[in-house]
Amino acid sequence: MKICIPVASSEGLAACVVPAQPDTRFLHLHDLETDSFELIDLNQPDGGDAEIAFDAIICSAISKPVFGALRQQGKHVFLTEATTVADALAEFASGEMFRIPDQAAGGGCGGGGCGGGCGGHGHDEEDAHAEGGGCGCGGHGHAHEGGGCGGHGHEGGGCGCGGHGHEHAHSHDHGHEHAHAGGCCASRPSAARGDTLRIAVTSQNRKQITEHAGKCRKFWIYETRAKAIVSKTLLELPLEQSLHASAGAETHPLDPIDLLITGSIGDGLRQRLAERGVETIVTSETDPDAVIGKLLAAL
Repeated sequence: MKICIPVASSEGLAACVVPAQPDTRFLHLHDLETDSFELIDLNQPDGGDAEIAFDAIICSAISKPVFGALRQQGKHVFLTEATTVADALAEFASGEMFRIPDQAAGGGCGGGGCGGGCGGHGHDEEDAHAEGGGCGCGGHGHAHEGGGCGGHGHEGGGCGCGGHGHEHAHSHDHGHEHAHAGGCCASRPSAARGDTLRIAVTSQNRKQITEHAGKCRKFWIYETRAKAIVSKTLLELPLEQSLHASAGAETHPLDPIDLLITGSIGDGLRQRLAERGVETIVTSETDPDAVIGKLLAAL
């Protein structure tokens, strides 16, 4: 697996992680299988036109157009508050790094990264440097939603990157999915819901995000509006209303929610919820408030 990290300098593993934006100069490409890396200088004559193959990007912040272009290419985007490349790779390997949900939209988002120390800065609004809708992570974005990570984006959504994105979820024999290497997996929160988003979080112990969504009977219900939490309540269900036990029910107390966050869920239940209009995020993180905060920051 190859990871792309926009950086402030050519200092290798000691380089500072910076936001993914069109005027990024350096890209650190790290091959996790061989633990080797190469540095792309997009200011060099052959750097700006190169097609750069990678599977995922780690950055301290990202703007909406850059994120959209990368997702169209199947790239997963991870946010980090790590200062250096070495720290970011260690966080990624731990499986605790936050992955932006695949269809998150709205303004740009940031993970903190270097702050101002190495010239990095997070954006809360769409990157003003992406002229005419063009965007890139380094390289040059051109008009009409072109985008690239290095190289040039051209008209009609063309992008300057090769490579393929990979899901970081894996299924086990008992039918549950667990997050792997990226915090949140298989996520599809929609921005088309308007200002209000209702989120249920599996929490059988009332403290942490727990696994086995189908068997869970305790859920924290968050209602959010304009990217802020307006209420948080605990929903406790009787045994017969667990999601597995109530498979044939016409109505269910969780019907009003838009999104379910859980530690694991089977494919069948995920599909059944999707048919009811409920989207699912599987996460390896355990703090409900922290996950909700990161999710809202990414929308």
